[in-house]
Amino acid sequence: MKNEPDDIYEMLDALSLSVAAQRFLELSKSPELGNYTALQFIREVLEPQYIETLNKQFETNLRLSGLINKGAVAENLKTGNGRIYNDVTVEQVLKFHFAEERLNVGIYGVTGAGKSYFLSACCVEACRHNYRCKFVDYSDLLDELIVLNRQEDLNKYRKRIKYYARIQILFIDDFAISRYSEEGIKILYHLINSEMIWEPPQSSVVSIPQMNGGTN
Repeated sequence: MKNEPDDIYEMLDALSLSVAAQRFLELSKSPELGNYTALQFIREVLEPQYIETLNKQFETNLRLSGLINKGAVAENLKTGNGRIYNDVTVEQVLKFHFAEERLNVGIYGVTGAGKSYFLSACCVEACRHNYRCKFVDYSDLLDELIVLNRQEDLNKYRKRIKYYARIQILFIDDFAISRYSEEGIKILYHLINSEMIWEPPQSSVVSIPQMNGGTN
């Protein structure tokens, strides 16, 4: 019969909890083992695995988001260094309650205010919170959908609309920066309407509080 530590190690490893298994092995051989309560021991075993899982989820979400400026950080989204934010509103946005409530958020500012950076930092933070995100340029998005909408077979258009609707938070940079015909406006309405009614999972569109100063 296997001794108890080896048995538990193999169980954890078989469950693909290799980091937890290794930590369990280390602790079970440690002279400090007797100093841990049962709850502390479980936490010590599972925490490294949990952190690694969160990091992998974040990396995957960020890679799939299509975001270019992956170095943008939410800590920079506060008033200072010549840039003025509504700090209370920014804090609310970064909690992402709007995504749970299926609300759309518009972010506006003068040219050079730092809207693209703001969106990028929000996207990074949303990925860190394990939201499935997509970062797209407004013109690129509509141009793509207009081309698909003009095809005789609309299946590709419908599939693409459903693809965007399945994304939990859609970040649209330079929203409404270009003028489009009635066709483009109808497609935009179709997309936003699909985001609002599509059930699995919840979806939100974030377009780019009032900001002043800084660089775009």
